[in-house]
Amino acid sequence: MCHVSERRVTPSEMTIKWNCAQRQRLDHGESLLLLPPPPPQQPQEQHHSRPLPEAKRVLTWDDLYEEYRFCLIVVILVLTFLVAVVLVLILFAIGVFDGPPVTRMDQITEALTAYTPKHVLMDESTIQHKAAIWLANVDKTGMEQQQQSEEEEEEGVSFFHHPLFAQRYAMAVFYYGTTDRDGWMNDMDWLNESLPECEWGYVACDEDGYVTNMTIANNTLRGTLFTELRLLTKLVNLDLHGNRMEGKIPEGFHQLSQLESLDLSTNKLWGMLDDSIGTFDSLKRFNISDNLFSGTFPSVLYTLPSLESLDLSMNRFKGEVSEHLSNLTSLHLLNLRQNLFAGVLPTSLTTMTNLEYIHLDDNTFSGSLPDDAQFLFSCAKLTLSQNRFTGTIPTIKDIEEENIFMLKRNQMKIEHIDWHENGFVGTIPSYFGDMTALSKEK
Repeated sequence: MCHVSERRVTPSEMTIKWNCAQRQRLDHGESLLLLPPPPPQQPQEQHHSRPLPEAKRVLTWDDLYEEYRFCLIVVILVLTFLVAVVLVLILFAIGVFDGPPVTRMDQITEALTAYTPKHVLMDESTIQHKAAIWLANVDKTGMEQQQQSEEEEEEGVSFFHHPLFAQRYAMAVFYYGTTDRDGWMNDMDWLNESLPECEWGYVACDEDGYVTNMTIANNTLRGTLFTELRLLTKLVNLDLHGNRMEGKIPEGFHQLSQLESLDLSTNKLWGMLDDSIGTFDSLKRFNISDNLFSGTFPSVLYTLPSLESLDLSMNRFKGEVSEHLSNLTSLHLLNLRQNLFAGVLPTSLTTMTNLEYIHLDDNTFSGSLPDDAQFLFSCAKLTLSQNRFTGTIPTIKDIEEENIFMLKRNQMKIEHIDWHENGFVGTIPSYFGDMTALSKEK
């Protein structure tokens, strides 16, 4: 049985009461009311009540995506980059990106960049490129030397950085640089791939295999001297006279610090001599005659105390000869003929008693000969012709007493005197009649 309270009820409770009343009628055998349940009671408006708080919004995944989309994209990109880096490192570790194997040509090119700019080596039209190709693809001896070096596992520099490899390269460059379409008159096994360079013709080496002597004269060499020639660091004698070489003496030539004899005569070389020649402290013989060199007397030559023979003849040198010539105390041959030298002879020449051969002809020297010209008495050959000398030839009374003895002692030594086409005046001194060696001249 339903119990209904008398208190004021809510609409839902009224509905419950209605349902209970209907059930009681059924229990008493009464018919059901067909009236609808009473409408729910509207709550009375509450005055001065607090406003209800708004319900919190529930965030969905879409809301989160929209709010944090930029950060999410950044995180994904960073993770992707890190994964890619790790993968690349792994691939490098297992050798996927090693590329093609390093060839002998690659090794040679890398090593030769220490001596020749890489763009020159890579240019197929250059002499240096031809030399590198020969070393890489043809040179059997070099290949055998490389293999032996690797088997012995020598400490220090690798085979391609060894001075002997640089020497072979320099000689290959020299050959290609001095060979035209007709080649040398006789190549004497040069660039024979089956022989070490010490067994090529015109070459001599020391016991360690370094080239010390290279004499290739009168062999129709054409072309220019390349800077790679400086790699022959043990060279003592270089003789290239009687060929058809052109151009200047190359830069770096002074690095041939052990050079004692240099003969470039009878070629077509030109230009001015570089001051670096003054570094040839061991140079004894210097011959660049019969070329096209120009400029004044190279002052650096005065600083070569070991110089014994100096031949600058048949060039285009000009200017005066300095008093510093007397610094060359070891000089026994001085040949300046057929140039454009001018001025008076340096008085220091009179003290150079070691001079045996003096050739000053065909220049424009002027003035008179020194009164006490000792070089007149000590030399074997003296040519002063075709100049502008004036005055008289020194006589006995002009010669100091101590030098008269020297004159008499050396009279048999003087073989040739030539001073025609000058402005000398007076008589020929009587002591010329005692120079019996002059009679041998035909």
